[in-house]
Amino acid sequence: DWFARFGRFGYLYGYAWFGSSLHNHQHDIHRELFHEFEGVVQYGYDVDLPCDMKLVSLVGALWDPLIGYPDESNAWWGPSVEQSLENPIVTPYYNALWTFDPQMIGRVRLGLRRLIPLSEHFSVKPCVETIWYDGRRYRFAFGEEPRQPFLGGAFATGLADLRLNWHLTPQLTLYGAVRQYLVLGGQARAAVRARDDYWARTELTIGAMGVEYSF
Repeated sequence: DWFARFGRFGYLYGYAWFGSSLHNHQHDIHRELFHEFEGVVQYGYDVDLPCDMKLVSLVGALWDPLIGYPDESNAWWGPSVEQSLENPIVTPYYNALWTFDPQMIGRVRLGLRRLIPLSEHFSVKPCVETIWYDGRRYRFAFGEEPRQPFLGGAFATGLADLRLNWHLTPQLTLYGAVRQYLVLGGQARAAVRARDDYWARTELTIGAMGVEYSF
């Protein structure tokens, strides 16, 4: 992740991410190490509001080339928009992304999160989130468009996340998290259950741990 601030004129934000698979039995589809790259560049602007609230807005573009697949020209790209209403109680947010190529599909992440300090060095961050797919994205994921559409698509997945942070220094944080993933809706769950792939799950409990350093 990186930031470039321009005072009262806002800031630029971006990140670069690589995907790797240690053991997923998809060697016939892509290589294991660094098979996907994702990069985002966005312009951001924050608006201070009464009652210790702040509206955070970012707009930009995503580029996602599948670098470890046989056809490396198959790159996804499109615009992205994010907003969150930061406040001391609970923060609502959304993250919308549409890709124009190789297919025009869209999704919107909607959620609530809160950072709760426990002590000088510990904090906990609960989060709940759902993801809405447009009709094309839903068909891409589950084989057919939603039979009971909502705004031309459907809410496809949900996630509940609980993260514990150990702030060793103002720059260094260790964290652990547990996440519960769900496929939502009878149509989507039936489509996933019909698959023979070992990774096709309608529910999954995920553990994560990591290190963050800011400078």
